[in-house]
Amino acid sequence: MHHNNTYHISDRLLLICRFHVEEYKRPKFFVQYQKVEGAYKVMDKITVEGLATAYAGNTVDGAHVRYRIVRQPRFPYPWISWRWWLPPVESMEIANGETTTDKEGKFKITFTAIPDKKIDKKLEPVFDYKVYVDITDINGETRSRETVISVGYKSILLHVDVPAVVFIDSLKKIKVSIQNMK
Repeated sequence: MHHNNTYHISDRLLLICRFHVEEYKRPKFFVQYQKVEGAYKVMDKITVEGLATAYAGNTVDGAHVRYRIVRQPRFPYPWISWRWWLPPVESMEIANGETTTDKEGKFKITFTAIPDKKIDKKLEPVFDYKVYVDITDINGETRSRETVISVGYKSILLHVDVPAVVFIDSLKKIKVSIQNMK
């Protein structure tokens, strides 16, 4: 062992590996997101709310919040690729910025659900908007968190579970479900 928590390992051939061990620091606070309410379509404004709370129970006010919104397209209906060619998808940062937590430890981030215009609407893409936040309190401790909000050209998805062969007396047993995009 050397000074400043620096260690090394060596073997008979004098190969040496040096490494540094830092003291574990227990986090003082955590970040959570509020559930996003409502259903959204592309080009809607979406507000994401979060909260920074100390493990002691008090709120973390005046903390610096840095955020990024990254859009990732996906196709929820795999059978569409049988009819059409699916374009390659790329993630893209569509917004970033900074804010601070209020006296209750809350923060709000508002962004527009911008679609990828290179993807044809008829392919019914869904865009996952990943919201990344890094919150730094007045002591310099940083906590990070992310959440995903899914948005499409339609605000709901319809799922129908139909077997390859259906007899007319089985039509009442077909499973249909509706999923809200959020």
